[in-house]
Amino acid sequence: MSDAPITVFGPDFPFAYDDWLAHPSRLGSLPVESHGAKVAVIGAGLSGLIAGYELMRLGAHPILFESGQLGGRLRSQPFEGASDIVAELGGMRFPVSGTGFYHYADLLGLQTKPFPNPMTDAAGSTVIDLEGETHYAESMADLPPLFHEVAAAYDQALEEGARFSDLKKAIRAKDRARIKEIWNPLVRDWDERTFYDFITTSPAFQRLSFRHREIPCWKSCGSMSPIVTVISVFSSVVWNVYRKVFGGGKPMAKAIGQRGPACNP
Repeated sequence: MSDAPITVFGPDFPFAYDDWLAHPSRLGSLPVESHGAKVAVIGAGLSGLIAGYELMRLGAHPILFESGQLGGRLRSQPFEGASDIVAELGGMRFPVSGTGFYHYADLLGLQTKPFPNPMTDAAGSTVIDLEGETHYAESMADLPPLFHEVAAAYDQALEEGARFSDLKKAIRAKDRARIKEIWNPLVRDWDERTFYDFITTSPAFQRLSFRHREIPCWKSCGSMSPIVTVISVFSSVVWNVYRKVFGGGKPMAKAIGQRGPACNP
């Protein structure tokens, strides 16, 4: 497999935004006569703030319209009397495949650290409770065979039903044509069908017990979630590899909003 990283370039976003950011010309330029042109940006969530930031960098004059508060889904609320303890009311973890996000996080000098997702080193330990049956684990090796059998069946179901390895290779290569070749039949066959449907009709799970089919629908992303959405997310995210921003997600929105970039000459 290629050493190229998995990024959010994928079925739902076949655009190499991180490559454009790394290019010497960045996202482009405006003619001198357009410098200072007013551009309306609807919404001051992270996307709107970044759009405004890049427009300023091009020499335009962005005007942001926001009905709520700065940051959109990035909402960090310090506890009263304990400013160093933050509750995340919106986006709180960011996949390492989100290279565009980390471009701006690094640009603004924000520090990140691993997010304590279940079964990761950052979590330390994980407790799984299924109908009163409790399992304590510090790694996958601590879980009973049933969970390993479910994990193996899930990997097999993705390979047999979604050509998962081929899809991830195409994403790594940023091969739009190959992604489309794999993705279009999935949409044709599975659009508006659920994660539970995918699991229960998979030959890999049909060979196992009903209990095996229950577990992924309890512990994963929701049994009624559209399976094409699940596959899209899993294929373009290094699953379980997330980071969080020191001080919460809101500081990134504030930093983008307060820092004025140097404009292109």
